[in-house]
Amino acid sequence: MTSTAIYPCITEDAIANYQSTWLYVKRHAVTGLKYFGKTIQDPYKYKGSGLRWSNHLKVHGRHHVETLWCQQFDDIYELVEYALTFSRENDIVASPEWANLVPENGLGAITPLDRRAKVRENKVRLGKERWANTPEEKKLEIAENMRTSATDRWANMTGEEREKVGENVSKALREKRNAMSEDEREQERLKRSKAQTSRSEEAKRASALEISQRWQNRTPEEKHRYSKLRSEISKAIFANMSDEELASFSRSVSEGRAKVPPEREELRKQRRKATLDAKPEEEKQATVALWKRTNSSKSDEEKAEIAKKKSLGQANRTAEAKAETSKKLSNSLKGKPKPKTTCPHCGKEGNAGCMQRWHFDNCKGQRKGPEGP
Repeated sequence: MTSTAIYPCITEDAIANYQSTWLYVKRHAVTGLKYFGKTIQDPYKYKGSGLRWSNHLKVHGRHHVETLWCQQFDDIYELVEYALTFSRENDIVASPEWANLVPENGLGAITPLDRRAKVRENKVRLGKERWANTPEEKKLEIAENMRTSATDRWANMTGEEREKVGENVSKALREKRNAMSEDEREQERLKRSKAQTSRSEEAKRASALEISQRWQNRTPEEKHRYSKLRSEISKAIFANMSDEELASFSRSVSEGRAKVPPEREELRKQRRKATLDAKPEEEKQATVALWKRTNSSKSDEEKAEIAKKKSLGQANRTAEAKAETSKKLSNSLKGKPKPKTTCPHCGKEGNAGCMQRWHFDNCKGQRKGPEGP
């Protein structure tokens, strides 16, 4: 077995271009973090160039670096064997005492190729550690800067670019959600809830106003394309759900709506009405015309399928759900004045619904005449 087979990083090109190389161990005098690397330069002047090590020096200062050890190697095989043995025995990748993200082989190449996954794993781990040690004020500042940057990028995108971004994000979220267990989904929901509650009321209102303004600035065609895209995504998600998952989702939605305070629901209705009233009449007519044109383009089979689904949805509802809906409707109508109307034949006045049933064209006074039989 050749040395090339033992050490895949020792290629013919590496042997032909090899120069005498130093291995060294650096340490930051303030933080104590160490780095194991290689160089063909003066090892006492060279500071090191690893990704995490370089970022560490930017934050904590390059002038605090000290050289603990160095050794020169004229033979490529001795260099690689020593570097890999040192990396393995000191566990420089997993140990928090070292800044190395990959094992050092003395040649600067990742060996073997599957180490790339290890590099990504270490980057994620280090990122989580740094985030966990970040003060809450700094986290809020970082989050706000990220939102501002994303908003600026979004504002400079065209309609097609936005749709493409939306499709990619939705696809990624669907794949991530399908791969998660129920416990992981619940943990993710709690994280989002915690992040939302940590924001100030002013920030929430400003964000809601910004979203509302962006939606209002869209043309009816853009709104229709967005709604159609969301509808297709929802259909794809529901199509992959079992009957139990659909029932669970329906219960979750109902429970969430039931938890909304009445004053908040009333405020939502008022805002929606104010938004509709503020629209120019031309935009309202254009929106209505667009939706009518879309609905009229559906075939009779599509319309029949929609009607069938609605009918099945009503038939599958439990008696408790129907009773709850009736109760909500009754409560929403309590205390509200009902419109009054007067029958032109007998002159009686009453609620519009009852009057339409027993009076007007069905009025006994009309059949008998004003003088009676």
